[in-house]
This record gives sequence, C-alpha cells and structure tokens, in this order.
Amino acid sequence: SGKPILGMVNGETNELINSIGCGICVPSGDFESLSEQVRLYLSKSKDELNGIGNLGKIYAEENFNIEKNLVLIESIFSEL
Repeated sequence: SGKPILGMVNGETNELINSIGCGICVPSGDFESLSEQVRLYLSKSKDELNGIGNLGKIYAEENFNIEKNLVLIESIFSEL
C-alpha cells in the first residue's frame, strides 16, 4: 500500500522490515517504545513517510509479484 510500517513485531519479520527500511518495529508488549515511535512518525513530513512506505511497496512488487509466485508454485509441483 506504500504506507510505512509501525508495529510490535519480533523475529524474522522485524529483521526484514529493518533491512528494507520500510518501517520501525518495537518488541511485542513494549508500549513505551511504541508510543515514542508514534511521536517520531508524527514529527516526520509527509514526504519522509511516503518515502519510507514506498520502500516497502517496491520490495513487495519486486518479490511477491504474480510471475515469481507462479514460478515458485510450478517448481513445487514439479518436485511432486
């Protein structure tokens, strides 16, 4: 959707979001950190937030498009 991610996420999802640069994650249950990050997001310009969100959109379009999914599905069924 092109929106920046802000949430309580752990594990590989957290690592992916951080490596893409499409949002900020805080540990599950850490409401203090979440509120700090909400304040940080509210201080950013619309252009900054759009830039962060677009990084995630670009990643999703490049890695989760229909062509790649079809190739993956075909490879799975060809091994059966």
